[in-house]
Amino acid sequence: MKLFGSVPGKGGHTPEEELPAPKDKTRKRRWEEDTPEVDEGYVDDEYDDDEYDEYDDDEYDDDEYDEYDDDEYDDDDEYDDDDEYDDDDEYDDDDEYDDDDEYDDDDEDSGMSVGKKIAIGVAVLLLVLVIAAGVFVNYLLNLINYQSADSDYFATVSVVEELPEEDADYENSGLEELKAQEEAESLEATPEELAQWDKQLEDITSDSATFEVPISEDVYNILLIGSDTRVSGEVGRSDAMILVSINQKSKKIYLTSFLRDCYVSIPGYGNTRLNHAFAYGGPDLLEQTLEKNFKVHVDKYVAVDFFSFMDVVDTLGGIWLNVTEEEKKVTNDYIWSMNKLMGEENAVADYIWSTGWQLLNGKQTLCYARNRYTGNDYERTQRQRTVINQVLSSSLKSSPATLVDLAQVILPQVTTDMEKSQILNYAANVVAYMDYEIVQQQIPASGTYSGATISGMSVISLNMEQNIAYLQSTIYEGVEY
Repeated sequence: MKLFGSVPGKGGHTPEEELPAPKDKTRKRRWEEDTPEVDEGYVDDEYDDDEYDEYDDDEYDDDEYDEYDDDEYDDDDEYDDDDEYDDDDEYDDDDEYDDDDEYDDDDEDSGMSVGKKIAIGVAVLLLVLVIAAGVFVNYLLNLINYQSADSDYFATVSVVEELPEEDADYENSGLEELKAQEEAESLEATPEELAQWDKQLEDITSDSATFEVPISEDVYNILLIGSDTRVSGEVGRSDAMILVSINQKSKKIYLTSFLRDCYVSIPGYGNTRLNHAFAYGGPDLLEQTLEKNFKVHVDKYVAVDFFSFMDVVDTLGGIWLNVTEEEKKVTNDYIWSMNKLMGEENAVADYIWSTGWQLLNGKQTLCYARNRYTGNDYERTQRQRTVINQVLSSSLKSSPATLVDLAQVILPQVTTDMEKSQILNYAANVVAYMDYEIVQQQIPASGTYSGATISGMSVISLNMEQNIAYLQSTIYEGVEY
């Protein structure tokens, strides 16, 4: 136990210089010399030598003084700078409170190290999610049927006589009567008119034609092909042809419908309806036909058939359409023909029973879009584009689970020559494209055509120069090429 406390300079500590000096053998003589003389009558009993012995060196000799020796207060002992309170000991910067010791970032967790651990945990979690998302996206992309435009995947015919009857499912339906009425009202083209149309097409499509085909990095054209194939593996025509043009200069997306009855020149097959090109040579020949006749470059194609379209709408839970009384009647005739084709003649629930805005299922929506007898072909293509817009709008409002189901339903029925990287690129830009203005138009443009019949086949004769100028001025707006 410490005699004078544990903190230097505090408590009962007596500085070393104040301690009694150690006595030596001359102490008694000094005391005697310093003691004043007294009268002889004064008796020295109290301070005689015998009593003085009590204060002899025995008590304060060097041996007893050792208690106050440097051992306890020596700089090298308990209070030595190099001992308990030495800067290099308990409170040394490199010891208990040293930055590299108890409170070092590498020794005990600090606020910064906890933050780092959280950041690392979040980064690992995000990495796992990204990898999982990548695997799932790759799975979805692998569902698509990738075919080059010139592949032999699509069934084709070599001559017009091999084409299947276009309206074979109309028999005994109201559509058969409507078709006969349309043909009766269409005038047969005279030999002079036919020769004039053929001459115009020759001038436009020949190698000496003055019109150029614009190609620009600012405009990307994707051809959507809706085939009228009823059974997988059979020959089909392109019942719907919509060119989707993304113009990054004008910030517009043009949806251009090409009427299927346009009288055009098909390379290698002569002059006939535009929708025959797909039956003769698949997407590749259809692209060549559009390029030669309308001077527009097609970058990629996407093809679907009737039945895949029905599945898309049903997966979305149907879409809302405004049906007029005349459209209701004709659409029901198409539904009757579709039920016959699918062996569902008793499916009366598929018929449309009222007019106005209503929720239509896949079969009803497809038959509504195919209607070509209400109004004219312009109104028909307008219905097609309306349906596409409604499908897109409904898709954007759907839950993630519904979108996943939609992808798994439609992607296996999609055929395209787009690469995975291109699809991902467009998907990544969907948000930006949502700000683009969507413009709907069709070819032939209003006031640039006339209708006729050639050997019993209804066709549309176009003023090709006017339609080329119209098409290029819209989809290539603001672009130099």
